[in-house]
Amino acid sequence: MSDPRVRQAVNQPPSGDRSRHGATAPDVTVRAPGRLARFRVRALRVTVNALFALLTRPTYRGLENIPASGPCLLVFNHVSNLDPPLIFGQIKRHDLAALVASEYRANGFYRRAIEWAGGSWIRRGASDRAALRFAVNAMQQGWIVGIAPEGGRSKSGQLRDGKPGPSFLAIHAGAPLLPVGLTGTGSITASLKRLRRAPISVTFGPLFTLPAQQAGSHKQHLQECTTEIMCQLAALLPADARGVYADSPRLHELLTDQRHDRAFA
Repeated sequence: MSDPRVRQAVNQPPSGDRSRHGATAPDVTVRAPGRLARFRVRALRVTVNALFALLTRPTYRGLENIPASGPCLLVFNHVSNLDPPLIFGQIKRHDLAALVASEYRANGFYRRAIEWAGGSWIRRGASDRAALRFAVNAMQQGWIVGIAPEGGRSKSGQLRDGKPGPSFLAIHAGAPLLPVGLTGTGSITASLKRLRRAPISVTFGPLFTLPAQQAGSHKQHLQECTTEIMCQLAALLPADARGVYADSPRLHELLTDQRHDRAFA
């Protein structure tokens, strides 16, 4: 069953928005969820939060940074399949969607849960215009859209190189970004096998915007924006999880700002 909040209609896209076969890409209109969909989302959120409280030892920080209304692109470091539901449980809004790798549709339970929660499928490693247009249109209509900027899970638990897709989405939607740092989710399953509750943490950072392009090529600007996104995430993680961004000058600027803010809080 597909997400009832998404409707595809064939419209004339902006100039240059065509598929590789020359056909126009379908536009995607986002509809507000109905009463039944809202009830399902609330029930799913309660269930998810109860399960995490029962099976793990969660700590949540920065919940005040979640906007009560208005658009944003939610970005998070991806370590476990349990990351998206853990984040979903803390966002008390119905206008929430996410771009999820299409290979997860093979699992019937996971597919149903993702679609009930507002997920939209995207083909990993491909130019999925319908999914990208859905995300941009959703944010332009005031929604939160979630995406993992690494493009997949990190098996090491450390940050990998970010992909330019999230930068493209935020720029085209004109939306701020909400960074979310997660720790401990990769050990949940192993801990449960030993009858232990893994300590996990979810940290919502403050909203930020991407810098405007000053000079250089569009590709270079996307790379600079991607570095900004990943460093904002790294600043929410412990030192051993910052991965390829551990020595980034931009990260050190952000960490210095954090220490300054704490000193004068």
